[in-house]
Amino acid sequence: MCGLVGIANRDKSVAQDLYLGLVQVHHRGQESAGAATQTGNGVSGCAMRMGKVTETRTGEMITGLPGNIGIGHTRYSTAGASSPQNMQPVHGNFHRNDLYLAHNGNLTNTESLRRIAKSHPNATDTQVIADLISMSDRDYIEDAIEDTLHKLQGAFCLLILFENKIYAVRDQFGFHPLQLGEREEGFAVASESCVFNRIGARLISDIPPGDMAVICGNDWISYTWARERSLKIDIFEFNYFLRPDSVVHGVPVWKARERMGWHLSHEHPVRDGFVISMPDSGNRAWLGYVKGLLAQPCSQSIDFDPEAIFRPHTNIDRVFINSNQEKRKEYLRSGKFNLLPSIFLEDNELEEIIRGKNVVVVDDSIVRGETAGETIRRLRAAGAESISYRIACPPIMHYDYYGIDTGRDRKLIARECNGDKIEIARRLGAQSVEYLSLEKTIDSILESARKNSPLTKDSFYTGQFTGEYPAGIGEFA
Repeated sequence: MCGLVGIANRDKSVAQDLYLGLVQVHHRGQESAGAATQTGNGVSGCAMRMGKVTETRTGEMITGLPGNIGIGHTRYSTAGASSPQNMQPVHGNFHRNDLYLAHNGNLTNTESLRRIAKSHPNATDTQVIADLISMSDRDYIEDAIEDTLHKLQGAFCLLILFENKIYAVRDQFGFHPLQLGEREEGFAVASESCVFNRIGARLISDIPPGDMAVICGNDWISYTWARERSLKIDIFEFNYFLRPDSVVHGVPVWKARERMGWHLSHEHPVRDGFVISMPDSGNRAWLGYVKGLLAQPCSQSIDFDPEAIFRPHTNIDRVFINSNQEKRKEYLRSGKFNLLPSIFLEDNELEEIIRGKNVVVVDDSIVRGETAGETIRRLRAAGAESISYRIACPPIMHYDYYGIDTGRDRKLIARECNGDKIEIARRLGAQSVEYLSLEKTIDSILESARKNSPLTKDSFYTGQFTGEYPAGIGEFA
């Protein structure tokens, strides 16, 4: 999973806004950040650096780029190692003119495409796409791009910068979001609408699956490149990846997550206990869970606190998208979160609040179980009598091949336990673990959708929960 931003201004320099936009999609990729820009007289600039986009040197490099049009990328490596050689945007050329390309997703036929493009044996799927476009003998870039798109299998959102235009492409299933915005200075495209809020733009639309939008500072057009298309957006975007202040396909993400918590409270209520949230991505589900409990007759013995577990925002890493297991463990040990005194109760120490009580932790998901296990260890050390976990999505039983790439380290705690919730709880050190059903996960999103939303019960890719892959798994088989 990666973050994409593209901005096309009529006159204004794009670099500062491009940087601000990349900061907004930092949660989608933390391993490297980069941007490429162009000027009206054909001068190109590109800056990339390992690490977070918020690091000082990275920001200085990006904000120093020339031109009024550009694309940017934050990377979470799903194909290829996390290394300087694999930073984006990647470079290519078409008819001896510079071309830059940024990609979110994961191809399932990279090896065969490497042979066709004669790419380096270790080239990422992104570089292979750029190589295929570069080797095209078509006269126009649009035709070269479209020829290449028909060769690609799997998931891809692409931003291509060429001759002062941005070509924004979404695969035929629309596995991951790509959205178009407008502002006074021109147009923007991004993985999430939260980018538009930061740069003073308004959301125009989601780019439909199988479409390509061509954007410049003065205008944009869109047309369908795919012969067949069917929306299958990754449901885990709504569970975890999307920022809660984004709106995707007419769904306010915060509202969908709160609704998931509501349904979770009805599928798996608790009669007594101290209900707390696993920040930050579990906060909205926790709120919905508490509201759902309070609406039920059995809620008299429920206590709750939204900040019993505190996440210091001086360190904004997301553990799940760190590609290195040792780094994930080190991050958890060094303090992804801390335990705080309650802001609602008069006790001075959290230990006094939870000692001898049944603690219920509400979280958005459990993937590997590392964060959950560390949370339970700390709560038990603080004196909790019992600890239960309530998860606002189904168990992740299958590998994902379309951009989250949970098959890379092959560690999925639900899969390792064959979906046995008793065994999952035992491994985590909890008394119980309960998950939201897939049916109610989908219902939560649809119930939160605005009237103009195109989503239906059949609009979701659910492979990590069901093992069903609309585009197949290609070479991963």
